[in-house]
Amino acid sequence: MIVVQGLDGRLGLQMASPGIPALRQPQMAPFRGTLVTASGTRELAPAASELPIAVRNPAALYRQVAKDLANGTGITPTFEEAVALHRRLDRFRSGG
Repeated sequence: MIVVQGLDGRLGLQMASPGIPALRQPQMAPFRGTLVTASGTRELAPAASELPIAVRNPAALYRQVAKDLANGTGITPTFEEAVALHRRLDRFRSGG
């Protein structure tokens, strides 16, 4: 569990055990959170649509990696595919 103590309260994050050791990382595993302040306790488990826009794409990729590892599939783009895509985009931007 990760606990962050501040002046106004305490935030505790605990990863929900997905059953796959490789996924027990905060950025890949589903989590449960508890926020405790003077006004009370609130459970946190944001849906993907509630995440800030800047983290939605990486979050979706991490979820897909988790599914690939759990199901033995290979749907998530590989590093090589990402490099090839960026090279095509660079050629397009340079007019080549």
